[in-house]
Amino acid sequence: MRLPYTSATPSFKTAEESQILDRTAGTMIAIRTKNSLPPDVREMTFCRAAALTGAWYEWDIHSPIGLEAGIGDDVMKLLKEGKSLGEGPGSLDKRQRAVVEYTDAMTLSGKVPKAVFEAVRAHFNEKEMVELTASIAGFNTVSRFVVALDVGEKNV
Repeated sequence: MRLPYTSATPSFKTAEESQILDRTAGTMIAIRTKNSLPPDVREMTFCRAAALTGAWYEWDIHSPIGLEAGIGDDVMKLLKEGKSLGEGPGSLDKRQRAVVEYTDAMTLSGKVPKAVFEAVRAHFNEKEMVELTASIAGFNTVSRFVVALDVGEKNV
């Protein structure tokens, strides 16, 4: 860790500082647990973003959750390797492939090609698309935060 860890109950100099933390934590909790996305989809995006950004601390947290959500070992291996998606045994189904390609585009460049958006849009309604996009964007924020500060001391 590049900065000292805070206590489980940090102290604040002002009420505004406390409110900022509460709002930020509330947003991240909502992205993580209070949306209509299936757990496997949500965890797939978290794991893929963690692998692509080298946020191994987050990978270690979310990969067991992903397995519990029904993501198979073969799919987890593909997510972790961060390689382009191949065909054949252990390959992803159409929905999984679309989610991973959308996550890749958002994580690696921030620009989503029309074909990638249309492929993922075929599997989700408008509300779910907003939640999926917010989940990926939010988790990219978390991943970049923990990598920059070397949280968990597993990031390179």
